[in-house]
Amino acid sequence: QSSRWGNGAENPRPADPADPAPCNKSLNIWSIDPVDLLAGGTTWRFDGNLVERRGIILGGAQVGADLDYYKDGYHPGGSIVDEAAGQQHIFIYIGVYTQYANAYRLSRPLDTYAFRAACGLPALPTPAITGVSISGKTITIAGINFTALKEVLIDGKSAAIVSSNITEINATLPDGVTTATADEVTVRTNHGITTGLSDLTQLPPAVSAIRYDAIWPGKPVTITGVNLDDVTKIFFGDIEVTTFISKTDTEIVVAAPEGVTDGVLSLQAAGGDTVPLPISGEYTASVKPYDLAPLVDTQPVVAGYHPLDLVASATGTPTPTYKWQYRNGGTGDWTDVGMSLDYEGVSTAHLTIVNTTGRNGWQYRYVAMNHTEDVYSNPVTLQLLAETFIAPAGIVAASDSDAPDLYIADAHAIYVVTQSNQKALVFAGQSDESGNSDGASDIARFNAPRGLTLDATGRLIVADTGNSRIRAIAPDGAVSTISASHVFDGPRDVVAHNTNGDIYVADTGNHLIKKIDSTGAVYIIAGGGVAGFSDGVGPEVLFNTPSGIAIDNDGDLYVADTGNHAIRHIDMVTGSVSLFAGGTTPGTTDGAVASARFDSPESVAVDNITGRIYVADTGKHRIRVIHSGSVLSIAGQYPGTAGFKDDTMSDTLTVNNGWLASPSAITAGGTRTFYIADTGNTVIRRYRGVTTGEIITLPIEALPADSGTSGGNNGDGGNSGGGGGGGAPSWLFAAALAALLAPRVLINKSRQ
Repeated sequence: QSSRWGNGAENPRPADPADPAPCNKSLNIWSIDPVDLLAGGTTWRFDGNLVERRGIILGGAQVGADLDYYKDGYHPGGSIVDEAAGQQHIFIYIGVYTQYANAYRLSRPLDTYAFRAACGLPALPTPAITGVSISGKTITIAGINFTALKEVLIDGKSAAIVSSNITEINATLPDGVTTATADEVTVRTNHGITTGLSDLTQLPPAVSAIRYDAIWPGKPVTITGVNLDDVTKIFFGDIEVTTFISKTDTEIVVAAPEGVTDGVLSLQAAGGDTVPLPISGEYTASVKPYDLAPLVDTQPVVAGYHPLDLVASATGTPTPTYKWQYRNGGTGDWTDVGMSLDYEGVSTAHLTIVNTTGRNGWQYRYVAMNHTEDVYSNPVTLQLLAETFIAPAGIVAASDSDAPDLYIADAHAIYVVTQSNQKALVFAGQSDESGNSDGASDIARFNAPRGLTLDATGRLIVADTGNSRIRAIAPDGAVSTISASHVFDGPRDVVAHNTNGDIYVADTGNHLIKKIDSTGAVYIIAGGGVAGFSDGVGPEVLFNTPSGIAIDNDGDLYVADTGNHAIRHIDMVTGSVSLFAGGTTPGTTDGAVASARFDSPESVAVDNITGRIYVADTGKHRIRVIHSGSVLSIAGQYPGTAGFKDDTMSDTLTVNNGWLASPSAITAGGTRTFYIADTGNTVIRRYRGVTTGEIITLPIEALPADSGTSGGNNGDGGNSGGGGGGGAPSWLFAAALAALLAPRVLINKSRQ
């Protein structure tokens, strides 16, 4: 619509009613004769809407002007063409000189072909009706070019459209109409109007569908429609193709040409006319898969029903799909992984090898596919391990060296692992036999021990959770009980001060933090003895199942307050306890310490070189780091799902592609190096984040009992890391252990 009043189309503001003299008469374009407009032709429809046009007046006084020019009455404005809606609109303004006008809108179906021809635009495919059938109250209209359907009229009455596609319309007969001939059927689309049957032989070529899997050189594109035999050329953008794979009157199959890029598909008939498309011919040229995520070269995994996860990732257009392949050994042909009880997700980006039995040395890879060229990942080789551990729940490093010996609490025994050969030997206790006896390492017995720490004298201190005792193992393997007369309740973790001989205990069942001094006397550091949450000093402080404890260079303590889903800080100078990170509700949120959330964290460790605090966030199967007032997840599957896979390819310090299952203990073992008791996966993992991050599985194998051992490289390293997390009296520990293993064990059972 033109700017009829005011200062013209360039400045369409209305004239000022208080000062009409400056009013300019502006050009009225798309004018229509009022006589024709008011004659009430059948193609016009008055919509009945009354629009108050404030600020628009019908004219203004001009000195010497013929006021008859501004006479009251009907003033046709310019038409508005709404091609998408198939409508043409004209407004009539009714008002009195110098007063606000009312506007009435009249509309009619747009003659799209006439409009596009007048504007020099290419024609669009008009709808064509080839058949009509009626069943009950439903009329089915067959034909072509029904894209962008706007209206169906039966005997001049609007029919409710039930469904439609490019070649068929289903509609409900209007009230009072029980039958209709084709001549009484009118179909209107955005592209035109047709009534009655069309003679297909007289129609120009028409397209009903364009199908392809990929726009890639040599790949087929199928075009269906009618009268296609007259098509002589197909253009992929500017590239002309005149040779077809096949062509009939209703279907053309053409190969995408070399050098094809993003563009628009178009067809040309023998006479040179462009075949109008009822659908968009725009396409995106395909891109073969690239940026394939690498698999680790070697993946240690426990043999048997210990699921291993492999994950594929690639970029491409269309989005790639995947399949997995394997071969036995490093040579030979690759075979597609088929559906079986031993696998899940064989045709997805996530393959789970449920049962690894008998697959030592097997290689796996994935194929990224998107109908262009198949692209293959690097292979991963499986390294099967014996079931050395049942459910490792405590760990401490013997030193801060690059590959320290490790002490591990598993089942009812304490193991020592020599990393130089990745061999494990029982250091004290017996894995399959619980008990409560001191003495030489071979006769001493434990009951579900968890937390471990080394004191300044080289003793290994053990939180003997199931026996509710604190035990000590001398360098020669002799086991004794510390503070035997004191009553603990399922203590899950211990940490020793490097110099003064104090041992701090997370007395889990009593909801207390305690200290054992060098004389064996026991003191309560903080806690009220009941579950709850409050900061403060002494007995006004409340914990809820504290399970992990660690110490920093200043002698301050950090507590994994498991039941409160929080990390607490104890200032050992003032005795004040405060919330360090997290809150009382579980979650997996990273960010500022006040808003970050944990889920049942069971272990905490301090990197005294960098000041970072590392947390085994057991409930979310993740490892988190606290530094500079923020919490960041650095390992484990988001948003907190159990899994098992290594990751050595991270470009950053985070290795969220390294998955864990209920990690319940973590210990420092060098600069930004930590060892994790991955309880649910029954393995020991190493995280290292110096310049980039990685998380790997240590390929630990058990030594026979008579093989001998050095007894570990005892020292004062590793004291900053708590070793425990989880456990309680024997019956509760068994239940907790079952819960920890549930995410994987349930999977295992379902696949046997």
